[in-house]
Amino acid sequence: MCSKILDEVTTTDELIPSGETSSYRSNPIGLAEFTLSRRDPGYVGRSKATAELENQRLAGNVSELTEVFARIKQIAGQEHIDPLQTEIGSMVYAVKTRRWFCA
Repeated sequence: MCSKILDEVTTTDELIPSGETSSYRSNPIGLAEFTLSRRDPGYVGRSKATAELENQRLAGNVSELTEVFARIKQIAGQEHIDPLQTEIGSMVYAVKTRRWFCA
């Protein structure tokens, strides 16, 4: 989990302020870095760290994940999980999101 927002409602404009993202149209990585940067300043760093773990996993290096997967294997039905076959990704949790439209 790279960010957790516990407000009752979070608008998409809070996540990606409109008008400020036009320069990122052809730069999806830049847009991803811009997203939530003001709301949660640590988000970008945590997301990049997560992406680096996935890059290492794709290269076959799962040594940093040994303890995590040992704990996952303790969950019923997950005893045979293979770190090399399990993607690692980031996520943002919000209680409720709402899209605001301006007329």
